[in-house]
Amino acid sequence: MTLNRSSFLVVCFACLTFFFLGMHDEHRVLHAHDFKQPYASARCQLFGCDPYSETETASQFASAGGNLQQDPRVFAPYSALYPPSSLALLAPIAVLAYPVAHLLWLILCGVSFSLAALLVTDLCRPYQSHPVILLLAVFVASSTILIMLGQVSGIAISLAIIGFWCFLRERYVWAGIFCLALSLTLKPHVAGLLVCYLLIAGRQHRTRFWRVVLVTALLSSIGVIWATTQPALHNWLPELRANLAGNTSSGNVGDPTPANPEAFNIASLQTVTGEFLSHRNAVLAAYAIAAILLAGWLYASWKIPPSESKHLLALAGLAAITLLPIYHRQYDTRLLLLAFPAVALLCRRRVVWGVVGFVLLTLATVMTSHVYLHVMETHAVRLAANKGALMTIALMRPLPVITLAVAVFFVAAMVRLSLDTGIAATPGASDEGQAACSAAVPAPIILRVGSSGRTSSV
Repeated sequence: MTLNRSSFLVVCFACLTFFFLGMHDEHRVLHAHDFKQPYASARCQLFGCDPYSETETASQFASAGGNLQQDPRVFAPYSALYPPSSLALLAPIAVLAYPVAHLLWLILCGVSFSLAALLVTDLCRPYQSHPVILLLAVFVASSTILIMLGQVSGIAISLAIIGFWCFLRERYVWAGIFCLALSLTLKPHVAGLLVCYLLIAGRQHRTRFWRVVLVTALLSSIGVIWATTQPALHNWLPELRANLAGNTSSGNVGDPTPANPEAFNIASLQTVTGEFLSHRNAVLAAYAIAAILLAGWLYASWKIPPSESKHLLALAGLAAITLLPIYHRQYDTRLLLLAFPAVALLCRRRVVWGVVGFVLLTLATVMTSHVYLHVMETHAVRLAANKGALMTIALMRPLPVITLAVAVFFVAAMVRLSLDTGIAATPGASDEGQAACSAAVPAPIILRVGSSGRTSSV
């Protein structure tokens, strides 16, 4: 059996584990908690009630066959957080009775993320790194939280990855544009920065960027225009702003400060900086750190000419940077799926960069998993109690810590590449010429390792 075929079989098995274990655990504990509110809000937008009123959305949920007693926290104050543009995309699901919509949504979450994982396996294929494939399989199998919560992020992340695969492989380009537009409309803060990369990825990709923006604007306008025709939604913008502010206020679920007992589930750097600074300064510090990383990433991206190698490294770094400055939770770390092809690229010759990347991605796979966070929630709270900010960060803030480490690594790798070679392809080479990378193994890139000046091809 060839390595390529065995790689796909391993990841297929991981996808099946992810799907069936996720369905089992969803039925046992979390009951698609994060799907219920947007489902009910979308039904309100369909049937003329206020999607930002917890009372009206709870009533709509019950009338659709939902069980309000299963999880009373779903319709807590400030829980309705999706704009009309996102709710309009959920309308085809929301028109169904809740039991049917619930099952269909979970299947959609499982199938879309599994497809994204298989496409990432295809991006890893030219580099024939079996350890990275095995680690990818573990990452996929441990992503059951997407199904357990029924999180919209699962769909948004999957669509973004599918869209970028279409661009990198130069196949089904219009499907890729539509997938990215759907992702941006559902949750713009998940793939927004990634889509902006298209602006500096080459002439063809710049054209695709504007097409993605155009389709996103058209999709978003449907929901906004729809909202203006509903009397119950005339004040949707002030209501949405009030809910967003309330959701992130002190002690609430979106609050990144120590006042929130669930802050360990937040991936934003604000949960780290908030241990030392006031809330306002913590936000500024998180933005400043992310801006420094983004500046290094932008410098390297600008200097390295278009190639598949550049695209893989750039998307991996940007996926990690995306999670740091603003509110993201554990399920959003599944965006790090984009880091696996880049690590496979670096590991091709087993150079130091590849080993370090593989170790970091292994730590990320463990520390971002639902099981690890559950163990930390159960035991680490007692260990970190009254031990100071550093101990709290070490034990109770694994998501931003490991995400920051991954971001720093990929930015450093890109900066070193840009300084060592100056070129990863012939300057001025056309995007059409670089498109050949999608059908064959990309041209080697050079990373200089250590003070001896020894170079390694990757």
